[in-house]
Amino acid sequence: MSIRINPNNVPTPRTLLEQKPAGVSTPPTGVQGPSASVPANGVGGSGFQTKTEAVNLQGTSSAWTQDSVQRQLAVTSTYTRLMEDAVTARALNALRVRDGAALAALGNLLTSGKFSLWPDKQASLEKLQQTQPELFTRLVTLAQQLGSSAPLPVGSTPDVAATQAANALTAAQNAYTHARDVVTVLDQQLAAGLDALGPALTGAQKQAYIEAFRAAHQADYDRALQTEATLAASLLNPELDKVLGRDLHLAYASAEAAQALAGGPHSVEVLQWAARVLNEANAAQDMFEQTQTGVSIPGWTGTSELHAPVDFAELQRLALGGAAGELLAQANGDPQAALANFSALASAVGGDPAKANELLSALNKASAGDYSGLSQLLNSADPFTQGLGTAAAVFAGLNARNATQQAAYGKFLKDLAATPAGAKVLGDALHSLAGASLAAAEGSAVPAQLAPTLSALTTALDGGTETLDLFSASSFDDGAQQALTDLSALADSGAPAAAPQPETLTESITDLITDLGEEITELKSSQSAEEEKRTEREEKSRDEEVRQKEAREEENRELLEKVGVERNLAKTLAKGAELPKALSKKVGLTPAQIQSLAVSHPEVFASARAAQDAVEFARACGMRGDNVRKFFDALAQDSANYLQTLSQKGAALKEKDAEMRELVERSFPKARALLREADRAAA
Repeated sequence: MSIRINPNNVPTPRTLLEQKPAGVSTPPTGVQGPSASVPANGVGGSGFQTKTEAVNLQGTSSAWTQDSVQRQLAVTSTYTRLMEDAVTARALNALRVRDGAALAALGNLLTSGKFSLWPDKQASLEKLQQTQPELFTRLVTLAQQLGSSAPLPVGSTPDVAATQAANALTAAQNAYTHARDVVTVLDQQLAAGLDALGPALTGAQKQAYIEAFRAAHQADYDRALQTEATLAASLLNPELDKVLGRDLHLAYASAEAAQALAGGPHSVEVLQWAARVLNEANAAQDMFEQTQTGVSIPGWTGTSELHAPVDFAELQRLALGGAAGELLAQANGDPQAALANFSALASAVGGDPAKANELLSALNKASAGDYSGLSQLLNSADPFTQGLGTAAAVFAGLNARNATQQAAYGKFLKDLAATPAGAKVLGDALHSLAGASLAAAEGSAVPAQLAPTLSALTTALDGGTETLDLFSASSFDDGAQQALTDLSALADSGAPAAAPQPETLTESITDLITDLGEEITELKSSQSAEEEKRTEREEKSRDEEVRQKEAREEENRELLEKVGVERNLAKTLAKGAELPKALSKKVGLTPAQIQSLAVSHPEVFASARAAQDAVEFARACGMRGDNVRKFFDALAQDSANYLQTLSQKGAALKEKDAEMRELVERSFPKARALLREADRAAA
């Protein structure tokens, strides 16, 4: 793999996988991280040497400074992970290694040749060498690597500006992570609200619900955007390179920040950052070459890698797709201006103008209904070309203006939605459109330009395979969550109102939001499912759940009122938030029919369990549409306690439709008359 950079703009970087830094090699299959040899002269001797292929956690340009925050964090986290293994913990305790600093100090003693000054530690380590030689080898190697503190090269001490740049990056990354976590929870709450109440709301009310929800949490959504912009600006600070060239863990941190930003509204900045740090004229380039291997603790049970390998080709692929949306926003919604700027950018970071020409040729064919050129870009084995294909998929939609072009574009997207690889493209294109909407200035033409493309994209996604499957092939583990966040932003962007058929687009977006939210909730539940024990702590947790449920009901009531639902009806619907979905799926009620039922029979929405049983009886009796409200009218006339009766009897008759109907006919005369009237009408 190599990252292309136009030599006419910036010097070409060296091929990344063909040249390895001194002292670094790929670990053998099944083994991660460093390995070591046993000291030739025992623990007390001076003949201990690590193998030359051991991965240097500090990098090869130079060691960390002693006061490096990143180094301290790495040492501490390594010690914590080692202590997760009982055998390793006993060995460290025997060596009186009580924290990360002590582990690093042990490494310093070993490399300095002064270990014999501490006979008690020497004896413990010799015993470990005799009884558990493999553990001894790994532990000593890791301690030496963590304890390495070679002096910095003359003149390499970072100046104040470089230190401030490093601190700013760390602070920006922490702020962004926190803000993004808050938005993740909010979007899941939005999805849960739409999932529960959506069947009772019209398309316009769903759109208003989304807008009201986001307005109620506008400060949190704004904070996420602000911290994202700050993080992007921190990455582009050239002073940062003076520290990145000396600190491997900070290099990983900056790469992880770039990965988080790639594909969104700061993708251009990510491409610029990657071109800068991989430029061979940059002092940090050697350090970033090392980030491709990752850093992990070798062989420890219950531990995980300190840093995952950085795939710069994949980073570039994602950022190219996102750059299409960002440049559209910068061009105030002008697709042609955005395309011209994108072609120039692709040539600058790709180093091959022919690639940009392939993009333009593919788009010209697509305008005539021929998507073969675009498919070739997406099916390429080269990640850079795939990234151009994602951008082309976005631009093709923006360029599809007449009915014929839009039909051809819709078919192209539908075909993509049928395959995992194509679904990944759709997810990346959705992220690019969301980036455009977030980067757009207030009052710009971007939402109107996005609307037709967004309509085609959401229609393809909504009509494709299972929603979670569409995004399971995402480049990041949270692909479904990213799609949910993107849809939330797009729904509030103004694009739905500008669509040719606003309610159709809103329905597609809300369907996807609810499906994704439901799948994410189920996934989280299955991952955390385990045997529950009744303890006082769990009782407190249940009390907290009750309080949270009441708070959600109150928020839903307020949101429903804001979308125009009458106050008492809003209260009823918010109280029985689980019921609209069942009424829609099991007995086919429309939003208007659900609202009518809530007005006529608020008692149905007051008891979730009893109401669900009553809906099952309605289904078993063949009640659909308007007959459902008539069914509940008849039941209420027959008995004021009809819900309790059906609930008590329903558990034993579950899925026994004939017996459920027989119970209704035997116990509720007016309901029996309604059923027979419905039978005659259907005959």
